[in-house]
Amino acid sequence: MIQYSEQVEEIIEAIDADPDRDLALHEKIVLDVVEAAAIIESDGLQMIWVGPLDPDVAIKAFDEIGASEVVDLIQSTQWCSSAADDRGNYSKTEENHISEIEEELSVKLEELPDLIDEYLEDQ
Repeated sequence: MIQYSEQVEEIIEAIDADPDRDLALHEKIVLDVVEAAAIIESDGLQMIWVGPLDPDVAIKAFDEIGASEVVDLIQSTQWCSSAADDRGNYSKTEENHISEIEEELSVKLEELPDLIDEYLEDQ
């Protein structure tokens, strides 16, 4: 599980405390990154394409914080948007391909806290 800084945790807690308020752009981006990363960690990369989060929103948020390698890895699995929702129905080749990308992506996701903190410093 990714460990975010206190500043990021405070932003998420503030959003959770008042979910109906309008978010500043930096808050929306942080929220989108944290939610997308949580989906990838818990449900798998294919859920970016078939899950509840708009993949374009997630990709844009990762790009905004400077996580270009994460963006590239996610975009390399765009085929998941037209593949079976259940990974149990993936071909062996598809499953191997996405598993390899997820291994690479897990390393990059660990860099998110630092990237988010740098992004917030610039805001």
